[in-house]
Amino acid sequence: MVKRETHILSIIIAVAFTVVSDLLNAEGKGTVQQKNHLKMTLQEVIETAREQSSSALVAKHNFLADYWQYRSYKAQFMPSLNLTASLGQYNRSLVALQNSETGEIDYIANDNLRNSLSLSIDQNIAATGGSISVTTNLNRLDQFSSSENIIYNSQPINLYYSQPIMAFNTLKWEKVIEPKKYESAKRAYLASMEEINTTVTSLFFNVLAAQMALEMAEKNYSSTELASK
Repeated sequence: MVKRETHILSIIIAVAFTVVSDLLNAEGKGTVQQKNHLKMTLQEVIETAREQSSSALVAKHNFLADYWQYRSYKAQFMPSLNLTASLGQYNRSLVALQNSETGEIDYIANDNLRNSLSLSIDQNIAATGGSISVTTNLNRLDQFSSSENIIYNSQPINLYYSQPIMAFNTLKWEKVIEPKKYESAKRAYLASMEEINTTVTSLFFNVLAAQMALEMAEKNYSSTELASK
């Protein structure tokens, strides 16, 4: 708490800094030269502390981290479009083939290039913890032989459903706790801002009281000097 007040006090101290500077630079017989003063209202000091103090910045960054975690949780329940590709799979090798009639094994040169693309729409299901996917695939095989064949293989629509068996349903659990964690993060952020307001207000009036006491001391000092002449 002391550290928090120290950071906020550095902003408010500018209100009284010029008064102290005037006393240190006094010239003549008790005459104080007028300098340029930084004047801030209570509302301006509060707004400055809420925007620039280290306590406010820490609170904002903590809330932003919780906010993006909540957004990531929400994104799990939205459909996702995924594109995967496997390109340039070149294979040059010798493949052993056995003759079914004679049993002899011959080695045949294998020289080909494979490319494939897959597009899918995936949707998580919170109630069961599973996921459903609709995919389409396109494959191309280039055979570098004397005939140089090019073969295409396509699967227009595939429907898949994946369901973990005897596994913990994390989606269902997150649907219960994540909104509460986000609500708790919002309340913590608002509480931090209110604490900054309270601390700034208290320090502001402490500085104001010190400034008034300083002005009274100046007047008493001037009066004492005049009386001693």
